[in-house]
Amino acid sequence: MAKPESFLAIELSLRRRIMNAYRSEVVGPILGQLNSAVQRTDLSEAHRIIGKFDMREMFEKQQGFIDTMALSAFVLGQNFFSGTVATTGFVVDGVGVPAVVKLGAQALARSVQTSGQELVRRRLSLLVERMARGEVKKAETVSTAGGAMIAEGDTVIGVGSSLMVSRLVQYGALTQASSQGALEFQVAEKNDTARCPVCDGMHGQIFDVGPALQKVELQLMVNDPLELKTMAPFPSQASTNLQILSESTREDLVELGLDTPPYHPYCRGILVPVGFVPDQEIFGF
Repeated sequence: MAKPESFLAIELSLRRRIMNAYRSEVVGPILGQLNSAVQRTDLSEAHRIIGKFDMREMFEKQQGFIDTMALSAFVLGQNFFSGTVATTGFVVDGVGVPAVVKLGAQALARSVQTSGQELVRRRLSLLVERMARGEVKKAETVSTAGGAMIAEGDTVIGVGSSLMVSRLVQYGALTQASSQGALEFQVAEKNDTARCPVCDGMHGQIFDVGPALQKVELQLMVNDPLELKTMAPFPSQASTNLQILSESTREDLVELGLDTPPYHPYCRGILVPVGFVPDQEIFGF
């Protein structure tokens, strides 16, 4: 079986590649044009430039790499369940990349653009308006604008990359489990700094393959990122909710959508055959 660290390697490779492209192809050109407008105190031109802020072309150029990382995540998930790459359904069946995997890869661009573009535009517009009122100097306006674009971009690209990889890893594991005739699977949470109290409680929990596979497949097919947030909300980390989860039955957890990770951004839980998680590691909530 591949090491759980492989999950993180795919996630980081995807995040860094897109972030580097974002900085050079989106932030750099916009910031240069914005600086010119700010130095001339041309506010209408500054707002026009801000309105041009768009990640679409950058994502179109990176889609091939995103597709490769999506397939890597899918096969990694299969590997977690089969034990070796050679025995994964992707290798054995040789049927090519599943359509759902391609949809999951395409969803990354939609997710980042939906959550990031308007947020960046609003922050830049407010900054220019503060400059117009004399609250910030021109140099500060430009430097703050660059920092805002990078910070917001890093956040939405990081979260989007994490969620895409996680859902495709789970989908790979569930398709493998189904092809092997497994009826159940076990949740295994990597013990790192990203692990949360919900992860602790879900570690070692056992669920049915069929319903989970249908759920994740449906999530990957959703075109609207806002709809996906409604379909797959993250559980609250509040102590009151943790108490509720501790008293929940397996059926309750399934109804809440907790039979599969991710349970939060950067969640690195995986799905494995029943018995993979030692009993002494299972503590519950």
